[in-house]
Amino acid sequence: MYSIDSHGHLQVLVWNLHKQTGRDWRNELSQYSLHSQIVLLQEVKLTMAFKRYIKEAHWHANHVDAFTIFNNSAGVLSAGKSPVESVSGYRIPEPVFRLPKSSSIARYQLSNGQILTAVNVHLINFTLGMKAYRKQMSTLITDLRDDNGPMIFAGDFNTWSRKRQEMIALMMMDLGLSEVTYANDMRRHFLNRLPLDHVYYRGLDLKKAEVLTTTASDHNPIRVTFHIDNHFRSLH
Repeated sequence: MYSIDSHGHLQVLVWNLHKQTGRDWRNELSQYSLHSQIVLLQEVKLTMAFKRYIKEAHWHANHVDAFTIFNNSAGVLSAGKSPVESVSGYRIPEPVFRLPKSSSIARYQLSNGQILTAVNVHLINFTLGMKAYRKQMSTLITDLRDDNGPMIFAGDFNTWSRKRQEMIALMMMDLGLSEVTYANDMRRHFLNRLPLDHVYYRGLDLKKAEVLTTTASDHNPIRVTFHIDNHFRSLH
């Protein structure tokens, strides 16, 4: 049995890679994920170079295609140092430009016998109302109703309006999730100073959270360290 954490230690990197348009994306991704057990990436273009990187870094990766451009698919990618127990992919078109956004739900074994649910989202950006945005989230949440254990819900939420931010906050509260906060909050913001990237969690002890600076993407990566409560360790 492979557990995703390392003796109760779990570090997670969350980052919108902006299709690897930054020149130094490989070096920075390697540096920032060096001690991470889970990496949740958005806007990953599945080029041959990225496939080689995943193989050389020994990640177990699952990519959910949103759309294909120049023979390379782009979407969310969830990677772990151990294989997933299960994974589901989701895709929904943008109402205005019709380019889809994708999300995934991956489940990993923990050393205490529990299953960790890791949700990786890239939510709809351009839309005139809330209907499609709400539908994308509601579909995910419907499939999470039976997940009672630890959970991480993270990614690029495109929360550029108060209505969006309030809707997400209520949905996360309904799932019993708390939002990670940062002393050095350098997350990408919209013009009204609302952050677009978020990490929510439950059933884990939050030890450290930081926003890292980068020139390799238009989003700064988020790195969060959790501790697994071994009180729930399986007796089997």
